Amino acid sequence: MIATMPTRLDGKTVIVTGAARGLGRAMALALAEAGANVAVLDLPASAAEAQSVVAAAESVGARDRICVVIADATVDDQVRRAADEVEERFGPIYGLVNNAARGMQDFGPVQVGPRKRFYEAPPALWRDVIHTNVNGPFTMARWIAPRLVANGRGRIVNLVTSFRTMQAQGFSPYGPSKAALEAATVIWAKDLEGLGVTVNALLPGGAANTRMIPQGEIPDRSQLVQPEAMRAPIVWLMSEESNGVTGSRFIAQLWDPAADPKVAAVKSSAPAGFPG
Repeated sequence: MIATMPTRLDGKTVIVTGAARGLGRAMALALAEAGANVAVLDLPASAAEAQSVVAAAESVGARDRICVVIADATVDDQVRRAADEVEERFGPIYGLVNNAARGMQDFGPVQVGPRKRFYEAPPALWRDVIHTNVNGPFTMARWIAPRLVANGRGRIVNLVTSFRTMQAQGFSPYGPSKAALEAATVIWAKDLEGLGVTVNALLPGGAANTRMIPQGEIPDRSQLVQPEAMRAPIVWLMSEESNGVTGSRFIAQLWDPAADPKVAAVKSSAPAGFPG
């Protein structure tokens, strides 16, 4: 439970994209439990699941600090309206978690069996993954970052993946899309340096127990990284305790929630970008 940790986010407003389920849901609830005002942003098709996040927040006394915003993170007008709606409800936005993404589950086997070569991927599906995983975070940040800069403070956290997955055989276009977001994290951090806004990357550190890994491929879900692993690092990254930390990547699986957050942060992080 977040209540066991000293980190509090009282009064901070955070948007989490793709928050109706999986990693996004876990992070949204963790942020709300820590005192943040949280906007669960997702597509119309996920509206019912998004509302279930609100119900879960109510069970831990955070109902008044969480709301659902229906929008497509890749569409400018919808993102602008969503940002306005969130600020009208909760006040100035402080943080953005770019979690919404498409995986490889529509391209064939993900963890078990042969994968398609890059040239066997349906072009329309390839473009959709790139659009969601690269253009989506950019579109969100394009509308949110200027507001953070104007307020002189804020946080952007991009959900990426392991370097191994970025380069795995048959993992196009997901791998390339997350490599692009990793590079964007470094560039955005440099662009916003000295403006009070930090940009960091967060990843599970292994295959996660989400719908991106089909149930039939790994029936024993205990083998996977559980979404709850994201809770402690995302709360810390959105807190004042992470002031000045930017351009880094954090691996949730390496974060020890029982340790002092500063120690856990050091042990689970490295510079974002690519070695060498």
